[in-house]
Amino acid sequence: MHDFVVAEISRARNGAGAFARLDRQDAALGARGVFEAAEGEEETGAEQDPRGIEEREAAKHAAIIRIVTRGEIEEKLVAIVQQEKNISQDLLRPETPLAEAGIDSLDSLTILFAIEEQFHISIPDDRARAITTFGDLIDVVQDLLPAA
Repeated sequence: MHDFVVAEISRARNGAGAFARLDRQDAALGARGVFEAAEGEEETGAEQDPRGIEEREAAKHAAIIRIVTRGEIEEKLVAIVQQEKNISQDLLRPETPLAEAGIDSLDSLTILFAIEEQFHISIPDDRARAITTFGDLIDVVQDLLPAA
């Protein structure tokens, strides 16, 4: 194919016409080369026929997801709050108002962001504004996590 392009250039009288044929031939050669290479490759991923792909059981994936208990949520929240703000664990009981524990609105935002990241959840603004005690915080997280 390449020899044909060179022969066409040498026969052409007009230089512009020669380049036009060269561009056209190179484009065809390039595209054909890509398709020929692709034909020789084995299909993988999304290109495969889905009827030939082995189905996996959902039960295997279900074993990965584990329901978190309220106690585990509380423990993780205590750790997150203590990491973001140095507060004694005695102050982080469900009945403790966040303001009395020394958590202001800016602290609350950083704590909420850390919670969302840790638990892979998104706390809606209206729910976040309603949190006044540490117990409220536990309730919100528990409500947003998958249930059994």
